[in-house]
Amino acid sequence: MSHVAIDEVAPPVPSYWRHRPEQTLLYQIVDRHYPGFRDVITAQGKPLPLHVQQEFADYLKCGRLEHGFLQVQCTHCHHEHLVAFRCKRRGFCPRCGARRMAESAALLVDEVLAEQPIRQWVLSFPFQLRFLFASWPQLMGRVLGIVYRAISAHQIKKTGFSRQTAQTGAVTLIQRFGSALNLNVHFHGAHPCAPPCGRPAVVQIGYPADLSHVVSGGYLHHHALG
Repeated sequence: MSHVAIDEVAPPVPSYWRHRPEQTLLYQIVDRHYPGFRDVITAQGKPLPLHVQQEFADYLKCGRLEHGFLQVQCTHCHHEHLVAFRCKRRGFCPRCGARRMAESAALLVDEVLAEQPIRQWVLSFPFQLRFLFASWPQLMGRVLGIVYRAISAHQIKKTGFSRQTAQTGAVTLIQRFGSALNLNVHFHGAHPCAPPCGRPAVVQIGYPADLSHVVSGGYLHHHALG
């Protein structure tokens, strides 16, 4: 009976490849056309808001060595790499956006959300309110608080408890754009299917088909806009 010797294969050593944003199509388009677009609308008396200009400026510096970097060394082979600074913006930088999304998801799953069923609530708004929220973020924050309190009251009521005996929590992400990059301010809220009440058992509760049974337009108008 023959025996075949199998050599042990060492696991691959992780390697680092520096991201080169200047080679991507998005970067090339923004770098080529943004300065002219900015100058044209400024000449028309309608300049971009400062935070938008800062978003573009930081994106064009993101990942470029000439705008700052760290010099790091591998502890095993002592090979050195240059790691460019990132913009860490929330706008349209694909690399920083993907990194923030992955880190936020890991934080929510590992440390924030309880080990029980989670239901997502999505609340969209009429076009008039979308423009209003985009211009007045303070008002959008007030509406988000109203929506949370309404869902919280609904949860506690369905379980038969009161605000003194049960508590609720939620994580809400505000999305400002739709699939076509159109302005579409809406809320994505992750709510536990049952509020913690200090008892071992988890009380499951039913939910309506949409938020209109819980938060009405008149309720929002009275508490946030009235």
